[in-house]
Amino acid sequence: MKLRGIDFRHALNASGARNFFGDGWKQTRLVDLFGGWNGSTFVAKTTTMEARMEPERGLGNMRLDPVTLQPVDWFPDCIWFDFWRAITLNAVGLSGPGASALLARNLWQQRTKPFFISFMSVAPTCEERLAELSTFVVLLQLEMWRFCAKFGLQTNISCPNVGLDPRELIPEAHSALDIAAVLGIPLVIKISVEADPQDAANIASHPQCDALCVGNTVKFGRLPERIDWVGLFGTADPAKSPLAKYGGGGLSGPPLFPVLCEWLWQYRQIDQTTPISACGGIFRARDALWLFENRGVNAVELGTVATLRPWRVQRIIHAVNRYFTEKEEEC
Repeated sequence: MKLRGIDFRHALNASGARNFFGDGWKQTRLVDLFGGWNGSTFVAKTTTMEARMEPERGLGNMRLDPVTLQPVDWFPDCIWFDFWRAITLNAVGLSGPGASALLARNLWQQRTKPFFISFMSVAPTCEERLAELSTFVVLLQLEMWRFCAKFGLQTNISCPNVGLDPRELIPEAHSALDIAAVLGIPLVIKISVEADPQDAANIASHPQCDALCVGNTVKFGRLPERIDWVGLFGTADPAKSPLAKYGGGGLSGPPLFPVLCEWLWQYRQIDQTTPISACGGIFRARDALWLFENRGVNAVELGTVATLRPWRVQRIIHAVNRYFTEKEEEC
């Protein structure tokens, strides 16, 4: 996936899968035993402007070590999983130290290959969210001269675990792109499959929108006509979710894949040209290759598979890279 002449390749990690700087999570070290993320492009965990490391105040739900940024608990109570069915619920709530603290570590600046920084504003009003984004853009501008590698910005408007409804954030995308345009770097808007495809196409029509990232965790109980919540959990009521104390959390895993496929089909009826990086329930190499062949995506992002089927991550990355190498050789 080339954006503004920068090759971000075709296999990426989903935002959050490899922590803020690519070192991963202590709970997912098994990935490294099977080849790790070699051959893929790094996408940083989504950061907010201000720190969210105080669960007792409702600022992030996962306690992080302030030095290592690793979870304090081996089994955080804001994450639930079923290994055998390969599904997870999470309500991490974008826990993290904030953008300034992350940039101060000078680790993004030292990366040598193209990558993405991911940002989301979680302020309560549209005006405040856009103001936060403006502050972040200025902060990033001041640091850009330090970066060794080319990078893009993924603006996340799809996390359902921060007290905001992703569907209500869609109208802000154009203003967000206007604000971020000053950076002069590839800009990607990350949306949920809850977004209307036509609304997504309207975002993609913005002259500064280089690509869409489609797919994120789906809030518990949403899209009941497409997700069998009762079959998975015995209920579609967030108040009865395993993560009820956090509002129900969001679902990740294979049940999202058919939802993603359907959404992409609808979208490609409207817009055949905008680059798309797809994520959501991609658990096998054949899932990724099917999306390239049948849904016209330009890249895939891997997330939950790294936690629940870590031995498959490198297989998927290798299959994706081989697929595009063979396509180039045919040309």
